[in-house]
Amino acid sequence: MSNIKIGFLLCAYNQEEFIGDCLKDLVKFSTKNGHLISAVSVPFAEYKDLEVQVDSTTDILRKRLLSGDIDFLTDSPDHMAEADARTAALKPLLDCDLIWLVDSDEIYSYEQLNDIANFVENSEFINWFSLSFKNYVGEGYLKEAFTPPRIFNTKIKNGKLSHFYYDNDVMYDTKYGQVNYKVMSSKLVPASVAWIDHLSWTNTDKNKLKCDYQNKHFGHCSYKWEDGQGIIFDDNYYKKTGELKPEIIYE
Repeated sequence: MSNIKIGFLLCAYNQEEFIGDCLKDLVKFSTKNGHLISAVSVPFAEYKDLEVQVDSTTDILRKRLLSGDIDFLTDSPDHMAEADARTAALKPLLDCDLIWLVDSDEIYSYEQLNDIANFVENSEFINWFSLSFKNYVGEGYLKEAFTPPRIFNTKIKNGKLSHFYYDNDVMYDTKYGQVNYKVMSSKLVPASVAWIDHLSWTNTDKNKLKCDYQNKHFGHCSYKWEDGQGIIFDDNYYKKTGELKPEIIYE
């Protein structure tokens, strides 16, 4: 992607167990291709009333900033809404052509980053792209890819990307006002191009807390922590919503 500059927005807090693997090839790819990495490591507002033991993720990122592995870091002892935290890290990247969201439990290989970048570059103009993640749950992974929005063009007709208003939902400023990305053109980067490891629901103490976070943040969670079993589906969620429970593959 010689003519396109990417700004990677890395969101990481209390993710010491994943942050090294997350940054390994991301830093290599960014450095080699002249891209930028802006990281944010702050406690989210929904954790304020939860008992959380803070690990050394922020200190690790401060060292990586000093070494030049990442270009910007937003850190604060104060609790922030997730959207506000992402917006703070977005600001230094707005001169880039694309914003690529990365959470610290998403592990890309160099080849996957390169293949996705080539796919995006060779696509006709698209406002945003969703990616395909191999979503690990407990001791297995979901059969179907998890496909959240991750890559956004910073400019659209008569406007530009401005801020996050809810997690990874973004807003564009235009002369007509603010526009939600969801009404814009989008495209999936299929798993055949890159199926990225997403360690979001593995059996770790941090992911146990994530169930509590999602219940506070969204008002529900499709998973729960069961002592002796770890992360499992919350059957009450599926009864309430009528959604079909995904299939887990065990290797």
